[in-house]
Amino acid sequence: MRKCKAAIWQNGEQVPVEGLFHRWAQQYEDCGDAGIGNYTVALIELVDGRIVEAAPDTVVFTEPAQQAPLSSR
Repeated sequence: MRKCKAAIWQNGEQVPVEGLFHRWAQQYEDCGDAGIGNYTVALIELVDGRIVEAAPDTVVFTEPAQQAPLSSR
């Protein structure tokens, strides 16, 4: 997991959050006669333990990705 900052919608406005990025996930919205609309969200764990969904374009990782060690051949 990586530390990140993002924005979530809360009470009709965007609110900044900081937490641990868990993964990308799929969400959907029923668009009535147009059918179901699918979109991607980031699942972020906040300090208080809550998991929130954030739009991908609001996510900023605040620490570099860890490189997996190269195995010996």
